[in-house]
Amino acid sequence: MSSRRKLTAYFNKPTPLYAKPWVVVIVASLLIGFLLGFFQPFGIERFSITVKCYVVIGFTLVTAISTSIVGYLLPFLFKKFYNPLTWTIGKNSINQFVLILLIALGNSFFDWSISHRQTETFGFVLLSYILITLLIGIIPAVVSFFIIQNDRLKRNLH
Repeated sequence: MSSRRKLTAYFNKPTPLYAKPWVVVIVASLLIGFLLGFFQPFGIERFSITVKCYVVIGFTLVTAISTSIVGYLLPFLFKKFYNPLTWTIGKNSINQFVLILLIALGNSFFDWSISHRQTETFGFVLLSYILITLLIGIIPAVVSFFIIQNDRLKRNLH
């Protein structure tokens, strides 16, 4: 079997669609809020306490809104795609990629608006946030995938 067929077979494997999107919204938002507040990456440490809070809350809200859109709005609008009976690893990967892009877009708008950047810099800011969000977001996406897989396996074994 060629590597292309193996990859296609892998992405066509059925996988569970997580039934509690509110958990993802809460956990992702709290995790982002904690990480940004504690580690203060991307120059957040330079701001006053008030601005730090505004920035951390803003990026946390972007995550909450994005995960809510992917967890609730998209399944409502695209019922056939989000059918739990036909959910596959490939669909899950597309879903995670859409989530990462939505968060990157939201973060770009938020950063761009609070930084009072020039209009022509938006493309660069967006590209930067897509790369940063992809690099950071791939870790929780993969971890959550395996947690959901293991949870379903445990339930099926019982």
